[in-house]
Amino acid sequence: MSIFQREARVNELTVLLNYKKQRIHLLGALGVSMSALAEHLVWLGHTVTGSDSASSKEKKAYLSALGINIDDTSAQRNIADADLVVRSLAIPDTSEECVYARSLGKPIYDRPELLGALMKGYRQKIGVSGTHGKSTTTAIIDRIFSECGLSPTVFSGAELADGRVYRRGEDSIFLYEACEYREAFRSFSPNIAVICGVELDHTDYYKSIDALEEAFFASVTSAEWVVISNEYESCRRLIKRLGKRAVSFGTNDAEYTYFIKKSTLAGTLFTISNNGRSEDFYISLPGEYNVKNATAAIATADLAGLDRTAVKLAIAAFRGIARRLEHLGRLGGADIYYDYAHHPTELDAVIGSLLGCYKSLTVIFRPHTYTRTRDLWHDFTAVLSRATHTLILDIFPAREIAIPGITAEALARDTSGGEYTKEDTAVKRAISFGDEAILLAGAGDVEIIKNTFENMIKEV
Repeated sequence: MSIFQREARVNELTVLLNYKKQRIHLLGALGVSMSALAEHLVWLGHTVTGSDSASSKEKKAYLSALGINIDDTSAQRNIADADLVVRSLAIPDTSEECVYARSLGKPIYDRPELLGALMKGYRQKIGVSGTHGKSTTTAIIDRIFSECGLSPTVFSGAELADGRVYRRGEDSIFLYEACEYREAFRSFSPNIAVICGVELDHTDYYKSIDALEEAFFASVTSAEWVVISNEYESCRRLIKRLGKRAVSFGTNDAEYTYFIKKSTLAGTLFTISNNGRSEDFYISLPGEYNVKNATAAIATADLAGLDRTAVKLAIAAFRGIARRLEHLGRLGGADIYYDYAHHPTELDAVIGSLLGCYKSLTVIFRPHTYTRTRDLWHDFTAVLSRATHTLILDIFPAREIAIPGITAEALARDTSGGEYTKEDTAVKRAISFGDEAILLAGAGDVEIIKNTFENMIKEV
């Protein structure tokens, strides 16, 4: 779909939402992004129903209290009664619900098109994208705006400080995480865009780094300013194409350069230099990657004209987000950590941070999708070999079918210190090594093992 076709669909949906209050049915309604959109639509006065094959009694109850009925048994009736249907990108065109909606002549839009339509009425739109760091950077920017007395509407991909991924704001500011999967972010219209980094990922869709790079460039067409890392080859090419719109950040030759003075598990002291001005900042998180995210947020705050003193206070007060180097407690003499990292660069950053503080480290890793595991195989084995011991769980398939030869067992064989393990034995096996720290990493259903760790920690 061309950028003009995307824009036309977003504009069409904008007109529908503004013309009258709509009856909207959501497919995949219990997903993080879709449930947030459901809540926002209800606040705008629309009637919302939904369906989802996933089971989440807690989320269903929460949405039900808002007047949003999520019920698969009445999905066809709700679709028939709806003015329009919005589907998660996880719902294929060939799904029973989509086929039924089309048979009734119901217009069907994708989740990104709905988000793109909803942001149209806001004065300032800030979109945070990137292969890594977008959730944390979005959360830091949100914390900065709050410290400055502003109240943005926020759509995040991970839990904010209040434990939610969505918050309705009082000001005409729309802050959102811009996902690159299947070019979702091309439906959005940021005034300020942030690109935290570009590396090949989602290889089931993007067949080359050039294709991914082109999608990122197309996603910032509307942006007056693009805050962008200069530490990736693709980003450096984008900076040249963006010209004066680019505001670069990095360790060298950037408009915003950062230098780490001291980093511990408790936090990091760093210096930011721009326009001949150098200032010290402190973030209560370890790791260079968190400094990178904070630097992007500082540059964004400057472009928004926010007070530097308030920015400093906000960054110092920021305590991170869920699933990012989350310390679960101690068990069997080891510190237990949990992180969403499922790309080699993310794993490298987290493992490097922990190895800077501990002499030995066991990693439990759940690979996410067969295509990513296949296409980044050697990067995964190199990074996972840094750990003292690595336990590799079965690959989480998500939307994919298995690829012959791409297995957890084979990945473990190619990893120094690697060992294939099952979920039910992973925790006890990890503790048996006696390493100083244990990192549970990956996406998908890895939280099942996190819950096991938490329950065992409570019993100690």
